[in-house]
Amino acid sequence: LIIEQFTGMKDENGKLIYENDLIKYITEDGDYFVAPVKYMNNEGYPAFDIPIEYIPDSYYFDSNVLSIGIEEEAIKVIGNIHNNKDLLER
Repeated sequence: LIIEQFTGMKDENGKLIYENDLIKYITEDGDYFVAPVKYMNNEGYPAFDIPIEYIPDSYYFDSNVLSIGIEEEAIKVIGNIHNNKDLLER
């Protein structure tokens, strides 16, 4: 049994988002990327967010990607890193 930390946020469907969940970030034009949710404290950034290495170069965010996605209702939980690692392969 793996217990993950709750981020305090919900996706577009009201599903609770936890650390190591895999999210699909969907843009207005339907493009998307899949990334894990991580707690970034070890990088001097004490917040839940998407690691930069999972964000395609064609996207630009000037602040917390996860928070922006929540505000724009563009985040959907599609699994977790433990059971669905294959979802990271696009």
